[in-house]
Amino acid sequence: MILEKENKMGKNNNTENKDPLINMLNAATKNDDHLSELAKRFEDLKQDWPIEHARRIYKKIGNHEKYLELRSLKMHYGADYYDLASFYWGIGEKDKAINTAKKGMDLAEGRMDELRMFLAERAKEAGDRETYLKYYFSQKTDCLTLTSYKEFEEECRKEEWEKYEDKILDLLKKDFNIQAVKIHLYRKEYEKALQYFKTHSGSAYYFSGDSEVFSVAKELEARYPTQILSFYKLSIGNLNVSASRKVYSQNAEAVARVRRVLVDVMKRPDEWKKFALPIKLNNIKRPAFQEEFSRIIPDWYNL
Repeated sequence: MILEKENKMGKNNNTENKDPLINMLNAATKNDDHLSELAKRFEDLKQDWPIEHARRIYKKIGNHEKYLELRSLKMHYGADYYDLASFYWGIGEKDKAINTAKKGMDLAEGRMDELRMFLAERAKEAGDRETYLKYYFSQKTDCLTLTSYKEFEEECRKEEWEKYEDKILDLLKKDFNIQAVKIHLYRKEYEKALQYFKTHSGSAYYFSGDSEVFSVAKELEARYPTQILSFYKLSIGNLNVSASRKVYSQNAEAVARVRRVLVDVMKRPDEWKKFALPIKLNNIKRPAFQEEFSRIIPDWYNL
């Protein structure tokens, strides 16, 4: 029956579909019997991707025995344990659900987000604030960003935040990335934020395409113009070679950052002209260079 429907759909479908599994899936939408037949066909292929679809179909149509049989074949990631835990929770076997999730926390390798939040929500529902925060902290600091920092801070009561704050600061020291800098800025710890740009000054050029780094640096310009100016200068590429317009544009943006600090922040237009004029003259025979720089830097033609 399914194959007959596949042939009919193949003739009527304007978009060519070369995947027979998708054709079968599109065909088997009429009732649970068709879905069960499709799941069996997927299962018989004995490959990971079709078996995964078969498992989902059995779960959907309420064939718990087949779902559990196929689910047991692959319990590797946190998402696998979450799928099984949420299944048990959905059918009312709550102890099995919690035990499965806890087992996953010990045994699973990666993709833990849903599993952690499952346990966090169960603890919250049970009024176990300490366990809830333990899992919520683990979730929000697994890939710590300014957003996740704020979310955890907002979730904590004063005494709870005091307990976790030092743990977060230790994490910032261990992975002093641009998100850590954002968090230090949010906490008004400007000196700590500045250290990032001092530490990475030698590799500043490699941030040339990273707008996030420079948007963060911009927040420190008024407080530490000399240090940020040095970082900006080191982010400029080689200005004395022919290159593509894309490279000219990136270099112009880097030079524009220098201009902003010298002219707008430090109020030293003469120093800006002294810095920029040799760049212009050395590239006077490169029209594309001049066009990109004049497009990005307001007073370039008037130098």
